Amino acid sequence: MRVIGYLYSSYSSLALVEYADLDFQGFVMKYNKVYESPEEYQAAMDAFTQSVKEIEEVRKNGDVEHEVGINEHSDIPQEQFNKVMTCMSQTANRRLEISTNDDHNGTNLRDLPTVVDWQEAGALAAVRDQSTLLRRCGCCYAMASTAVLESRFKIQSGVSKVVPFSVQQIIDCSTSYGNNGCNGGESDDVYAYARNEGMVKASSYPFEAKSGTCKTNLVTNPQKQCIKARDIARLHRTIPGSEASMMEAVAQGPVAVSLNADAVPVVF
Repeated sequence: MRVIGYLYSSYSSLALVEYADLDFQGFVMKYNKVYESPEEYQAAMDAFTQSVKEIEEVRKNGDVEHEVGINEHSDIPQEQFNKVMTCMSQTANRRLEISTNDDHNGTNLRDLPTVVDWQEAGALAAVRDQSTLLRRCGCCYAMASTAVLESRFKIQSGVSKVVPFSVQQIIDCSTSYGNNGCNGGESDDVYAYARNEGMVKASSYPFEAKSGTCKTNLVTNPQKQCIKARDIARLHRTIPGSEASMMEAVAQGPVAVSLNADAVPVVF
């Protein structure tokens, strides 16, 4: 009996491995995945198999209201995902603080619009991906903050459509403000940099998904800048825990929000 049980267990494990590999091959083809070595392939497949198990567990428990499923990041081990895909804001140097202005605190909700739809207004920036086929960069802070700057520029300047600003400029050039390139940063520091230094178009300084040396001559060229130094008059911070403060901010334009993205339901 023990021999039969052993053989049965071995067969089941083999079948599970073969099934996982077959499913993984479909994943690789769908997302055009490329692995540089057999070891990297195996690590990716192990992570994928673990992702499948965790997704099934979440679905079975019914703990979340949103749908969960396989996505292009499902082959990344959790530790690596946390390192290269989350912003890791705790690593930011926090050199600069932006205080809340008194005139931002006493909002009367009756003075705010009942409905605000910045997508319908054409003021939302395009969705960005912080990874490329060959690289991953922990720059979500830069992408979210740049998107806010793009939206505010569109709203206040009256241009016909959103102008994409350079995320790579933030990655390469804002380290002296407390950010850490592809290793995380803070929206506050992005806004402080943009206010003091200006912003150029994405087409002038394209995204490379890696930290590099700031192209100072480019970003300081007035002919290339969409936002020039000191074009941004003031910086406001919403009041933590204040729904009214958030509503006031959203009434003026889209905002950047940070989430804890290393929790299992969020990853999927």
